[in-house]
Amino acid sequence: MALVNCKECGNSVSSKAKSCPQCGAPMQSRGFVSSLARLFIIVFVILPIGIAIFMSADQSGQSADTVEGLDNAATKAPAIPKIDKSEQKQADRLRLIKRFQSEDIFGDITARSSGMTVIAKPRFYSLGFEDKQSFVSVLYAYYFDGSKPYVTIALHDSRSNKKVGTFTQELGLELK
Repeated sequence: MALVNCKECGNSVSSKAKSCPQCGAPMQSRGFVSSLARLFIIVFVILPIGIAIFMSADQSGQSADTVEGLDNAATKAPAIPKIDKSEQKQADRLRLIKRFQSEDIFGDITARSSGMTVIAKPRFYSLGFEDKQSFVSVLYAYYFDGSKPYVTIALHDSRSNKKVGTFTQELGLELK
């Protein structure tokens, strides 16, 4: 049995106590759920960040922009990924977009050269963030070629018409 301090009064309390005997404040238990949350954070947050840092450090030695060429690196524009605009890919994207619309994920889509507006329907909100980002990136890849990284997709709610998020090639999906 370990002793922990009460967050309210600072009294030493048994880690198994449900409340502080001095002030009655509830004690937080660290049970199975808490252990699972820690494990989730380590596996899905800290570990991928560590791997990304290790991979970027490993690739930095292979970069054309070495320390001697640092002045050149600061003036170079970021590389823009090329979007495959082949007939087959575009046909696949169009099928997906029509499916998203028929399943009430997206409503009207209005594209312009400077960006687009997409109506997010109720089913959009039930998706996980990764699915939302993936679905919106399909729209981006269908309507734009990636040569203008500042192009923005504005997401508006179908009921209130309020802006609920944006998507850019550089930043990805940002929801309000």
